[in-house]
Amino acid sequence: MKLKVTSNFSFRKLLDFVKSDAFPAQKNKILGSHVAESSKRFIMQGKVKPSLAKETIKSRMKQGYNTNTPLFRTGTLANSLKVTKKGIEGAKYGKFHLKGDGVPQRNFIAFEEEKIKKPLNTLVKKMEKAMKK
Repeated sequence: MKLKVTSNFSFRKLLDFVKSDAFPAQKNKILGSHVAESSKRFIMQGKVKPSLAKETIKSRMKQGYNTNTPLFRTGTLANSLKVTKKGIEGAKYGKFHLKGDGVPQRNFIAFEEEKIKKPLNTLVKKMEKAMKK
């Protein structure tokens, strides 16, 4: 008995799509914009840890900044987060905080599980479409 198997999808087409120049741009646009916006809200809502030292809060008050939210003295970092072809970019000093390079390490990159479902489904649908024969 001879068995013949057919399919209506091609992993080769999916691989070609994922390796294409279009995929990173679409991935960054769909998922990156969500992460950038979520991270901005995360910073602005004061959810970044660790909290500021008491000395830092006093210093900010003397300088006229009435905020004790970590990474949100002027709003520059939060407002600089944007999606580019390379991924998410922002103010240069953001990298220092992510790595803890000379400053307290503070991870401000965030995503909201409930809100990422829709962009993730959009990306999956594009991948499904790409692999159809």
